[in-house]
Amino acid sequence: MAARNEFRHRKQTKAAITMQHPQFQAARETGALKEAKDKLEKQVEELTWRLQLEKRLRTDMEEAKGQEIVKMQHSLQAMQSKVDETNELLVKECEAAQKAIEEASSLVKETPVPVENTEKVEALTSEVENLKVLLQSEKHRADDYERKYAEALESSEEKCQKLEETERRVHQLQESFNRWF
Repeated sequence: MAARNEFRHRKQTKAAITMQHPQFQAARETGALKEAKDKLEKQVEELTWRLQLEKRLRTDMEEAKGQEIVKMQHSLQAMQSKVDETNELLVKECEAAQKAIEEASSLVKETPVPVENTEKVEALTSEVENLKVLLQSEKHRADDYERKYAEALESSEEKCQKLEETERRVHQLQESFNRWF
């Protein structure tokens, strides 16, 4: 009888183990799936945080670029107004010098040339040359600012494209994560 009880006990134990094995296996798989889900959720949170950070950086960069562009436009306008003023002064000085030369030539014909008029003409001529040099330097500075403005626009466009590509990749990762679950 003891052998029979022992045989029955072994048979029951074996049946219980056989019945519980799928439950243990399912529990192990559930734990692995939960762990994978947690990892993916952390990755999604991190990618979402990165996306928000990049969006914030992009808006900050766009604002800074906008302010820089406005500053450059103002400085370009200021340079242009200086160039215009210099041109006007140059034209006026040239006209004044031309009048002085005409007056001096008419005086030379009528009277002997005093040294004072010659010095005045030379002074005006040198001033005209100085104004021409100043005009050239202002034009050069204006060209430099226009070139810097174009470079800033190009750099801003490149950074916007990179940010859009990153957003697209994050969106794709989010979609693949959602499809997986």
